[in-house]
Amino acid sequence: MDYEKIAGKIVDAVGGKENIVQATHCMTRLRLTLNNKELFNKATIEGIQEVKGSILSGNQHQIILGTGIVEKVHAEVINLLGLKKDQSDSNEVKHGKINPLKMFIKVLSDIFIPIIPVLVASGFLMGIVGLFIYPGYFYADKSLVQVYPQFSGIATMVNMFANTVFMFLPVVIGFSATKRFGGNAYVGAVLGLIMVNPQLINPTVVGVNVPTWNMFGYEIKQLGYQSTVLPILVASFLLAKIDNWFKAKLPQLFKILSAGIAILIVGIITFLLIGPVLRSVGFYVSDGLVWLYSNMGIFGGIIFGLLYSPCVITGMHHAFIPIEVQLVSNISTTGGTFILPMAAMNNVALGGSALAIWYLTKDKVLKTEAGIAGLTSIMGISEPALFGINLKFKHAFISALIGSSAGSAIMSFFQIRARGMGAGGVMGYLLYDPRNLLIYTIGMIVSVVIAFTLTVTYEKMRLRKNDNVE
Repeated sequence: MDYEKIAGKIVDAVGGKENIVQATHCMTRLRLTLNNKELFNKATIEGIQEVKGSILSGNQHQIILGTGIVEKVHAEVINLLGLKKDQSDSNEVKHGKINPLKMFIKVLSDIFIPIIPVLVASGFLMGIVGLFIYPGYFYADKSLVQVYPQFSGIATMVNMFANTVFMFLPVVIGFSATKRFGGNAYVGAVLGLIMVNPQLINPTVVGVNVPTWNMFGYEIKQLGYQSTVLPILVASFLLAKIDNWFKAKLPQLFKILSAGIAILIVGIITFLLIGPVLRSVGFYVSDGLVWLYSNMGIFGGIIFGLLYSPCVITGMHHAFIPIEVQLVSNISTTGGTFILPMAAMNNVALGGSALAIWYLTKDKVLKTEAGIAGLTSIMGISEPALFGINLKFKHAFISALIGSSAGSAIMSFFQIRARGMGAGGVMGYLLYDPRNLLIYTIGMIVSVVIAFTLTVTYEKMRLRKNDNVE
């Protein structure tokens, strides 16, 4: 595949490189902010074979390319523009192309999207561990390691692999966040390491006397920040700004000391103020969401099912990532994430609608695209079905929303949660307690069947008026 050629076609179709203010990407979409959005030629863009669809979100044009392709096309676009790959978003802000809420969501996206692969990998490993330690997969009332103790060693080892990223979460986030805020990523990682230093007491450990530091008469608890999200996000922002300020102000001979000074200042502020406050805020947020999920019943599921796809379209779903990380990190108290099961219902519903278009259409190209997009969405990757098929057939999109809300209602009624982060669909089976797999399967079947049936019914009613699926 010639990624340079694809990038060149895209740049030409949006008015040339002079019209591009900023080019970024997520896991499936190339995101372009343009000076003049009227120059965006949607027909030409979607005529490119590798493009699955496009959408305008605010002032940002999003071109759906798919995983594995978007990164390479983005790199070629950056080369054509003569920009650095890690360029900040100052151009977007300067040109007034993004509002504060969009900017906030984009910052979260930029921080968490690079670390999603390791979070998904941890979820995958958790699923493997579950096969060993949870009863119900192979034997009704016994786990595999209970029947075959010789597997306990490998189960323990893989469990350690799976939990490591959450135990050292501030390190991973510190690296990504500090880089995003324009600082030295490695300095951010060191700050994260400080926050999970083994000398600190893990807050999940009970019955232990927590030592304190005496700072001019003020006692600071020596607690670690394992499995936390918010403290390191704010601390990384502060670290990047202070480190860069000292680099700019210190004489050349002493610039190398800027990182140490910044870590000293931000480290003290983190343990003194940022950490204790935001640790509590993070717990309140996750506990509050768990309470809502546990008490709103099917109504919460219906609302979530209806809103998830619109959130994906606007990019708002990236705001769920830090919340989901917090839920999984504190699984002992939260029970896991309820966001993933509902996202799964959304994905398979979109797949059901896409398969309905595949079933109905006579167009060979559309049939191929709809079939592949539908199956991919049911497996767990929904963007090709959402942008490439559902949004082109509005009735299919509405049918998918209804199917998604029905499946999500089932998930919320039975309080289904996932033990890790991963694909939302068939590929996510290992992330659930085996006792919940039947309900999870029923939810997916209901979502697919409703979305498929409503789409087909609408189309057949429309065909009676002498229309055709194009």
